[in-house]
Amino acid sequence: MDGYPEREAIAYVIEAALATYNYSTNDRMRDDDAIRIMEMLFDTYYFNEAHIFEGNGLLENGYKCVIDYIRQDLPSVERNELIKIIGAIYFVARRRNIGRRDYLAMIRKYVGINVGD
Repeated sequence: MDGYPEREAIAYVIEAALATYNYSTNDRMRDDDAIRIMEMLFDTYYFNEAHIFEGNGLLENGYKCVIDYIRQDLPSVERNELIKIIGAIYFVARRRNIGRRDYLAMIRKYVGINVGD
């Protein structure tokens, strides 16, 4: 996305939502949780599938947090563009994931968190 400020801004919103939610959980999330949330976003935006949450409040609330950020901050972004950005974020998260919190630490460092919204 380097060189495409519009795409960087979209990715920023999504990753800020993940970082902010993780912060709100006192860092209970792991990279695998963030990756699962990205997969759920694919289900929503690409496959038009609804989610049934089976007792995993961490994932359910994280998904809802990111969806809320997207709806609030990115209402005019076309669905196909959003899917591309989610895909790029997903790729980075999977690449940085070695089973712990490397991706989440990276986005906290570079994106930060939004508190007090």
